[in-house]
Amino acid sequence: MLDPDPTLYVMESNPTIPNPKVSAKATRRRFTAAEKARILDAYDGASAIEKAAQCRRERIYSSLLSNRRKQR
Repeated sequence: MLDPDPTLYVMESNPTIPNPKVSAKATRRRFTAAEKARILDAYDGASAIEKAAQCRRERIYSSLLSNRRKQR
């Protein structure tokens, strides 16, 4: 029987060792005005399936695009 990868387990005995796969603090992504316009233009001209694919590709929610559309 093969031993599992030991890096997949968190050591319970010493909680002070941070997990190297997780960043200490999450940071928010920031988009420039040009990026926002590019994403909205592509989203507005896309079909429903293409819109979903673009949201996944850009890693954003459709509600964010709705809010940006209202701000135009």
